[in-house]
Amino acid sequence: MSSNQPDLCSPVRSGIKVPSGHILVHEKWRGTDLGVQIVKQAKGIFSGGLGFVDFYLSDYCPAIYITEADFFSSSSYKTKIVKLKSLCQGRGVILVIRNGRTIDNFNELQEFALLKLDLFVFPVGCQMEIPAVLLRLASTHGKSPGNFKRKFRPCSSMASQQIALLALIPGVGNEKANKLLQHFGNIATISQASIDALASVVGTARAGYIYNFFNSGISKK
Repeated sequence: MSSNQPDLCSPVRSGIKVPSGHILVHEKWRGTDLGVQIVKQAKGIFSGGLGFVDFYLSDYCPAIYITEADFFSSSSYKTKIVKLKSLCQGRGVILVIRNGRTIDNFNELQEFALLKLDLFVFPVGCQMEIPAVLLRLASTHGKSPGNFKRKFRPCSSMASQQIALLALIPGVGNEKANKLLQHFGNIATISQASIDALASVVGTARAGYIYNFFNSGISKK
């Protein structure tokens, strides 16, 4: 929908402050099913002056949402991602629709945003998953900029972001996330791995959680 296209020209106001326990939501989502559910489930507060940013999880953590329409209507989503990198210095979150129609686009975006720009990419199967994801991300990363990029020895900054994403999957903590990265190399490879391949590293139960996390809503031919 045109009203939900990225506002790339308007600046993000300075000194963003997110009330404790809440998430700021761009005004463009007011009156939408997504906006209603974010207010209901994640204590969202609609706010002006967010520019191209869709949500603020904390004072230090902006988030953008790349829709299926963004992939197929224009290439402006890449401009949006670059602007996020400039704004947040690597602490931003990118929520991306990943389904059977967008799998190739998602993989390209993941390589661009996560592996090249060191941004946090979080796949969602459908729009209605977003409120719960925002709530979980906000509670995980808290209010301090130092908490967002947690340090994992001996990992680089990029690896720490990938570990942080994997650690959000039920049943996968930092230790197993690190083990997965050591075995597969990066999240792109993990997201395309079979259950058997994952199970050889973390066991059958965790492998199922990981596989479902990355493949929810994708029909395999």
